[in-house]
Amino acid sequence: MACGDLQREAQSLERMIQSHQQTMADALDIAGATATEIDKLSAVPSSYAGTGLQAATSFLPMIPGVGPLGGLAVGLASDAASAVSSGQSSSTSAAQSSMQKAMDAQQALYFEEARHQHVVALFLDKRCPLR
Repeated sequence: MACGDLQREAQSLERMIQSHQQTMADALDIAGATATEIDKLSAVPSSYAGTGLQAATSFLPMIPGVGPLGGLAVGLASDAASAVSSGQSSSTSAAQSSMQKAMDAQQALYFEEARHQHVVALFLDKRCPLR
């Protein structure tokens, strides 16, 4: 390879390295924010929601005239408990996706840095002038 080709390749690899470093940083920021969100959702354990649902269900037959409204209340309580659980699982999946993106960027970064070092070594071995 000619000196100019080596220099252009080194510069191209530097841009790719910077891009992957930014991708990795962004993915880790998203994963960190998602972990904070999961912690907030986990503040009220789903076992409490289940306990509240059982308590509501057990007292409804004692209230005169509740009938269909009792079923509606139980359904709403169940939906609320499901929403907390669903929020945790979607947040967990977003965190996993972000971590996978960060790991992919890290792997690409490793190979590009190795290639960059090799190209720079060739450039120096040939005693190419900087332009």
